[in-house]
Amino acid sequence: MGFLKERHYRVHYYEIDYKKRILPAALINYLQDVATAQSEELGVGIDFLAENHLAWPLIQWDIRIAKYPVFDEEIKVSTRPMAFDKFYAYREFFVEGPDGTGLAEAYSLWILKDTAKNRIAKIPFFMFEKYGVAAEDVPQREMSKPRELSRVDVEKEFGVRYSDIDTNRHVNNVKYLEWAMETMPIETVVKCVLHRIRINYKRSTLFGEKVRVCTEIIHGTKGEITGLHQIENEQGQTVCLLETAWIKEESTP
Repeated sequence: MGFLKERHYRVHYYEIDYKKRILPAALINYLQDVATAQSEELGVGIDFLAENHLAWPLIQWDIRIAKYPVFDEEIKVSTRPMAFDKFYAYREFFVEGPDGTGLAEAYSLWILKDTAKNRIAKIPFFMFEKYGVAAEDVPQREMSKPRELSRVDVEKEFGVRYSDIDTNRHVNNVKYLEWAMETMPIETVVKCVLHRIRINYKRSTLFGEKVRVCTEIIHGTKGEITGLHQIENEQGQTVCLLETAWIKEESTP
């Protein structure tokens, strides 16, 4: 288990929905930000990776949201790398309210990539030292992948904009969730709460490309709704699979 990094954030007006709750994509941006801040602090951040032709593509998210922070609320977001396994890195996150109440938690899987050779790279020993990860550390939990679609209920197409691109010149990972949510019925988005998000990234997407989002909507017996989302590029290749779980407003996860 590696070093812990914490940061405090105050929820801005431009990060909320009409109910004054933080948007899921904005919450994930906090997670990305605190992880990046730790890498910068340890001297293995954006510039170091670029100079050494390395990158950390995200492979999976498993995010559970118990309660959404609201406008102007100050929250604490913490993260630590859990384990390194050859090419893979496991990292966990926790979001707490002002009184220490747990609001959300997330688990993620990353892979180290040699950008010069365009292939995965074995995590070097100095990375273990930098992040405080021991060679004997192992992942603390299993990560389940999103289910694949059995049918298509909704389909939409999106073009990749300049503002969708990150420092690796690929689509930032939160954009895939935003695209997926755009295919959910507005009644679901308004009357329900998104409480679990699972994402599996398979390929990168670049500026100027177009993607197609196919969604299957599953209604449960207790009013819960699940969205299964498949995002394809112009060649018909799957670039991302997502599973979003929604419950009615008055329910609790």
